[in-house]
Amino acid sequence: MAALFFGIISVMAIRFTYLAASCSLIIATIWAYAPGLSGDLLFDDLANLNALGATGPVDDWPTFWRYITSGAADPTGRPLALLSFLIDGHNWPADPYPFKRTNLLLHLLNGALLGTALLRLGRIIAPEQAHRAALAAILGCAIWTLHPLMVSTTLYVVQRQAMLPATALLLALHSWISGRQQLANGLHFRATLCLLISIFGGTALAVLSKGNGLLLPMLIGTIEISILRRWAIPVKARRLAQIRIHFLLLPALVVVAYLLWRIPGAIESTPSFRPWTLGERLLTQPRIVLDYISLLLAPRPFTSGLYNDNITISTSLLSPWTTLPAIVLILCIPITGWILRKRYPLVSGAALFFSAGHLMESSVIPLEMYYEHRNYLPSLLAFWPIAWWLAKPDDRKPLRITASLLILAALTGMTHARAKLWGNDTEQALVWAALNPESPRAQATAALHEMQSGRQDLAYARLNSLGAAMANEPQIALNRLNAACLLNSEVSNDDLNAASHALKHAQHGLSMAYGWIENMLERAYANTCQGFYLEQAGALLNAIQLNDNHPPSPQNQQKALHLKARIALLEKRPDDALRSFNKALALNPQPGIALKQAATLGQAGHPDLGLTHLNYFNAHTQHLSQPPFGMQRIHALVLESQGYWRAELDHLRHSLERDLNNTAPNR
Repeated sequence: MAALFFGIISVMAIRFTYLAASCSLIIATIWAYAPGLSGDLLFDDLANLNALGATGPVDDWPTFWRYITSGAADPTGRPLALLSFLIDGHNWPADPYPFKRTNLLLHLLNGALLGTALLRLGRIIAPEQAHRAALAAILGCAIWTLHPLMVSTTLYVVQRQAMLPATALLLALHSWISGRQQLANGLHFRATLCLLISIFGGTALAVLSKGNGLLLPMLIGTIEISILRRWAIPVKARRLAQIRIHFLLLPALVVVAYLLWRIPGAIESTPSFRPWTLGERLLTQPRIVLDYISLLLAPRPFTSGLYNDNITISTSLLSPWTTLPAIVLILCIPITGWILRKRYPLVSGAALFFSAGHLMESSVIPLEMYYEHRNYLPSLLAFWPIAWWLAKPDDRKPLRITASLLILAALTGMTHARAKLWGNDTEQALVWAALNPESPRAQATAALHEMQSGRQDLAYARLNSLGAAMANEPQIALNRLNAACLLNSEVSNDDLNAASHALKHAQHGLSMAYGWIENMLERAYANTCQGFYLEQAGALLNAIQLNDNHPPSPQNQQKALHLKARIALLEKRPDDALRSFNKALALNPQPGIALKQAATLGQAGHPDLGLTHLNYFNAHTQHLSQPPFGMQRIHALVLESQGYWRAELDHLRHSLERDLNNTAPNR
């Protein structure tokens, strides 16, 4: 009776400890992140969230279907992530606070799911050490949740797309553990159902949020072969082998085979939108992943942030010399994890899980080189081995508890400091520029914030000082022109020559130059910036076309022709403008392009030419290009079934006809 009594007391103590620690963790996390919730939207946020208002407010079913199918980041379009954004806004522009608040709540949910998963796994590793399993679970979960590296995922609104796959993985892991338990109990139907939900349901949810969700079977497989293999429950070996093969191994092999299939063609291929080959990316990523590991194991409050366009590219195994050692070390991580799977299952699981988690985004997919948010999912198990050691019940327990509290306090302080920086956009831009002196993107962003703050002198001095070091960077040269206009309402020949040189010799970044020139046209026409007129805008456009690194693709030709038409309109050459618009449309006859260009002609006082342009589009509808396979094609079908473009074109046509009739008497 006494043993039973003390057993009950022990269980209650464990549960109370777990509950109290969980509540403390939630409070600490909210406090640490609170300063960052007031921050503005950044970088890719603006390019992705504007879909909320692209075809009108999402307040009815037709608009909902247009919005939810509008994603183009992956073949799936990431509709689950898009759906989640509707929690926070239905139109654009939108207040960033609700989006960041939801991200924080999702981060807390992931922390709770991680903690309970670690608790269940810990009881499998050491069923006789329930208290240690509980302490290690809450500590491992707390280190991950409070780690400052997670700030750049949680407070970067669009990276909810990186957070949701982690949610799906953790839910799938819970379902997998339950399925294994049901299998041990001989409940084969329930077991199969749980395992099916885990792998296929979890993978579906993860992939609908982001493409790396395809790694889910492999990630659970790393836990199966390192941790769950030690589960001392009676399961028929043959039955378990079949489950591992069909549910884990085969899906994982499909992903690995796809990545290996891409490697031969990737070695020499150069994406037109990247300044490196995919082969160079493969050589560079091991160095980057090692840097990720250093940030995880030796955290600091301030890092380079979002702007890492100054990464030194590895062009061979010895250039730079750290390339080959980095490759060897990265390969050693999964190999060591495999070797240690019997004696040190936690270390093995963390190593294998981390390696598998980076398999897609750090290999042959032509993504940008470096982003901290890519560690959000792979690092889920990274701190559990440390937590397990700190929770060891021995004579040094008080020392271990003290160390644990100090670690959590330090992480909380660093996360709070970093979140505070994310809550102040201007200070954040200046800090990132200081930490990334060789990043054109960071320097241009800092200059933009200085201009917005009324310090055009600082912005111009910053950009002018970079002229020699970044002479081929359009964003530096063009923003220097902006600063000159705001500072003196005049640009010098040196400013113009620097911009022309950058546009002629840039290796990348010219896509933004088209938009910059278009935004400057009205200023050039109104003479609000002395020294920059329509002639200078046309000269910059010609400089782009003289760039040998900028392929004359149909998309680039279309942008150039569109700008030529805009310049012709401002120079009172409407017939030339129509010809350029028609040529641009012929390269890619899409209704959205026709709509924009016809509306531009109408707004410029030429409704007759706008109608002519619409008629030109109608004559070329048989040449409409088919969107790529995937969500983009589904989106096109949705628009077609709703008659969206037909209605928009008819509305514009009626408006142009009305304007034409109204201007006829005056003529």
